[in-house]
Amino acid sequence: ALAQITVHWRGSADLFDNNAEELRKLHGFELDSGLLVRTLVVMATNQSRFRNIGPLIKDVSRLQESWEKAKFAINYATKFLTSNAGIDTLDLLSSPLLMIPIGVYSVMKDEEFSKTEERTMLKWFYLANIWRHFGLGSSETILDTDLSTLKKSGSFIPLIQIIKQQVGLFKVEPADLENKDTRSPFFSMMYLVMKSLGAKDWATRLKMSQVYSDSSHSLQVHHIFPKASLKKDTSPVET
Repeated sequence: ALAQITVHWRGSADLFDNNAEELRKLHGFELDSGLLVRTLVVMATNQSRFRNIGPLIKDVSRLQESWEKAKFAINYATKFLTSNAGIDTLDLLSSPLLMIPIGVYSVMKDEEFSKTEERTMLKWFYLANIWRHFGLGSSETILDTDLSTLKKSGSFIPLIQIIKQQVGLFKVEPADLENKDTRSPFFSMMYLVMKSLGAKDWATRLKMSQVYSDSSHSLQVHHIFPKASLKKDTSPVET
């Protein structure tokens, strides 16, 4: 899709790259050009599938108009994640597609939200992230369902119900955490909760963050018990 667009709309590749670079400088987010192009497709066609972009390719004016909306959407989603959700790196996201419904909603509402709408959108984001919403089936199908529902309802409440239908009760059980590592959304959520509560490094007293530029203050992750100790026989000793 990117190749087809850039052939017919000369200079568009530079626009995508410049926007990605601007977001990297402002927020440290390394956005893939595929996400930007998919958001453009969403704005132009109200769905996310690249294969449906054919009739749009030669309509440069429509592409340009859709890109302005896409840029607006992605910029807002980035600001929302960093300012409202506490996200300081895309590594905390179970899928970058989480940014698209938030961006689309910002265009729909022209960035004017009530406190309730903001909290509902934030709740959807956390639930969709922790339960790997876009990993529970075809990501394109799930995204298109979300976008269609959002457009019809004008609210994230039905989108929260979609996640509930996918996973059942929003309750984390001990079994959900067994054998999970730092790549798990549960780990990301734990980090965000600790960060929101003002957790600090025990030695430096610096607040938790993943954006410190120097390696000496970067976030370190360690086992409470060394792996070597965990591999040893831990059977209880009879006394």
